[in-house]
Amino acid sequence: MPAWHQVPTPRCPGTVTRPRLLFISPVLPSAVGLGRQIRAWQWLQSLARDHAVTLVIDDRHPPSAAVAAEVDHCIALPAAGPLRRVLTRLKRLLPGAALPPGPPLMLPRVLLRRLPPVDVVFVFRLYMWPVAAALLRAQPGLPVWLDLDDRESTTAARQATLARSRGWRLSAWKYDHYAWLAGRAEAALLPRMQRVFVCSELDRSALASAFPPLLPEVVPNRYSGPLQDLPQQRCGRLLFVGSMGYMPNQDAVLWFAQEILPHINRGRSRPLKLHVVGPGLPRWLQIELERLPHVVIEGFMAELVAAYRNADLVICPIRAGGGTRIKILEAVAMGRAVVTTTVGQEGLAFAADEIAVADDVEAFAAIAGALVDDPERRAGMVDRARGRLRRDYWLPPAA
Repeated sequence: MPAWHQVPTPRCPGTVTRPRLLFISPVLPSAVGLGRQIRAWQWLQSLARDHAVTLVIDDRHPPSAAVAAEVDHCIALPAAGPLRRVLTRLKRLLPGAALPPGPPLMLPRVLLRRLPPVDVVFVFRLYMWPVAAALLRAQPGLPVWLDLDDRESTTAARQATLARSRGWRLSAWKYDHYAWLAGRAEAALLPRMQRVFVCSELDRSALASAFPPLLPEVVPNRYSGPLQDLPQQRCGRLLFVGSMGYMPNQDAVLWFAQEILPHINRGRSRPLKLHVVGPGLPRWLQIELERLPHVVIEGFMAELVAAYRNADLVICPIRAGGGTRIKILEAVAMGRAVVTTTVGQEGLAFAADEIAVADDVEAFAAIAGALVDDPERRAGMVDRARGRLRRDYWLPPAA
């Protein structure tokens, strides 16, 4: 594949009368996959209804047929060379640095010349700002909309605290530095945006307090797949789904497997097993999990319905992070009861009888064990959670 590709996909022949929007994203939008991909897909569907969209992505994969059907053009950014990566990292170490904490991205001149004229720029995630900045130097005065999803500086600071509590010093330093960079970037860039979007009222309130007179807008994360009517199981399986390259997910699985699962299985004639599903499992974590009893590493699964069908209960023992967990919405859509933490359910409006919340080992173990033994209670929780999902957090595939 060449360093960049442009795929013209005209939605309407003839003259385009709708406003022209440049959508800058780190990932290809997708109805399934990682949380960023799902949120980007929701944005693309929404924006393409009223705009002629040119999608610029930091992704080497070609656009899917579904994405191509929504956009007029799709352009992939070239990979940054070694020298640019080194220079960008050095600049971010300077005392006055205000660069977003992301990859060393830019919009090369060859691509600037190929871009069609645009009326508005939509930046998906703070660290994609350098791409928009290159365009604005060529076309100053364009309105810019920014989707933060969550406040990066706060999220990174919480992750640094968690890493320090684990003794993961390098990770703690990286997240501290990321939080510092994100804070400076937020202060420098947010006042310049015409519109700023976040995924929850919690993030909206925090940003509005930190950056008056900024008026952030809430666009909640939604699950965009079909609802599955999977029967409740009694097979002794607990399920965790998530990207295992993400440090809070690594901590969540270790915390549950090392401390909570043994507590649940104490005195059980048939121990429960934890099934871990997700890509990016680092070797060190694989070795650690393989030492623990009753942990099954499933790895990446292209189709998750079977994983949910064969599980009694979904666990989400997240202790740091930001935004809202689309995986919780996915579990509810699959007909599975969820036990999570206060951080895990943060930003979501599920009630106590819809999703179970516990923050310490004993409480988490008690509620998880009780739910595994009571399929009728799980079914009731799912029915109530499904009602809220339909009202607030579901984007039907045909919508």
